[in-house]
Amino acid sequence: MISNLDRVIVASDQSSGLSETLHGMMQTSADIRPGDSGGPLAGADGRVIGINTAAGGNTVYSGYAIPIDQAMPIARQIAASRQGTRVQIGLPAFLGVLLPDSSSTSPRGQARQELHQTGAVSGSGSGCTSGDTTSAPGRIAPAETGALVDGVLCGTPAAQAGLFAGDVITSADGQAVTSPRSLSAILSRCRPGSQIALAWVAPGGSLHTAAVTLAAGPAG
Repeated sequence: MISNLDRVIVASDQSSGLSETLHGMMQTSADIRPGDSGGPLAGADGRVIGINTAAGGNTVYSGYAIPIDQAMPIARQIAASRQGTRVQIGLPAFLGVLLPDSSSTSPRGQARQELHQTGAVSGSGSGCTSGDTTSAPGRIAPAETGALVDGVLCGTPAAQAGLFAGDVITSADGQAVTSPRSLSAILSRCRPGSQIALAWVAPGGSLHTAAVTLAAGPAG
């Protein structure tokens, strides 16, 4: 049953910790569960009326779906391989930094979480790495907020710009970076080949800026 239309909700992604405000949603009593997102919401006659998107509620369970008349133009855009502000065709943009799995705004807090998770400490400014294994840097830039760099992959835009483990990225593409997840969110809206302004603080306290051309990253 559809109980409401044109709802505005804040949906959270449990895996990334990021949230997004969604507009124009249909509210339904259908039993939408994790993993159902992207599936069809059908009416009593079997016709698809929406695309399942979110679910939840404090006291009363509700599911939410994108109305089909909003979803179809986007589906046609994807089918025609037309990229836009809401549609990305191809590989994502890639900077090449290894980041802590943390939503903390404090770089030292991010390092503590990384140390707790991995039990390993690496040297700061010790060059690039060819693997994706992370560890807490031995020295950390004196920045109050930002995204701590655990390591830099060799041959990537970050390595070419001169970033090292222990640096803290404070802004990207003209936006303030407050945590590793906020940096990931900013980069997710960029395209391979685009040039962005990057600012960071080194462990010694020096400030750095660079114009970085993003590469094409791995799928997913």
